[in-house]
Amino acid sequence: MLPRLKNIPGKKVVIGDNLSSHINVTVLDLCRKHDIQFVCLPPNSTHVTQPLDVALFASLKRAWKEILTQYKETHIGSRSNVLEKQHFPTLLRSLMEKIR
Repeated sequence: MLPRLKNIPGKKVVIGDNLSSHINVTVLDLCRKHDIQFVCLPPNSTHVTQPLDVALFASLKRAWKEILTQYKETHIGSRSNVLEKQHFPTLLRSLMEKIR
């Protein structure tokens, strides 16, 4: 990101998780040199702070769970502990129709 950010005037913010390779003296020095604020998210909070997880994937997961529950209640779904490959496209189509 540095090649792109260093040419933008004014303050910039980079938000990082707490991965140890993201936080080191070299990274922090480069950020300081190029007027970039490096902000770390609190540990174990990315599920709350990531916009796609909160805005899109949470409702998608909820809808998928409902579809799988309905599938497991059918005669075909109740006979197996796994989602068989041949049933996946139909269930995925149901999901896509549900989230439209």
